[in-house]
Amino acid sequence: KAAEERKERLAQLTTLYGAMRPADAAAIMNEMPDELVLEILPTLQDRNAAKILNGLDRKAELTARLLNGQMTAK
Repeated sequence: KAAEERKERLAQLTTLYGAMRPADAAAIMNEMPDELVLEILPTLQDRNAAKILNGLDRKAELTARLLNGQMTAK
């Protein structure tokens, strides 16, 4: 049950961050732990995720972790 609730919250976050201006979403994600950002970014539409990633301070590190599959399990 907890896993299902977490999945629903992730879907809600995807909707919320997908509806924001990418610069605004990036500003918020800059304050989040890497693990949370790495869980949310892949759930967004590619174009929106790219714009948000571009606005992040640690984009190179996060990109490398995304490439290596170092994301939190869903």
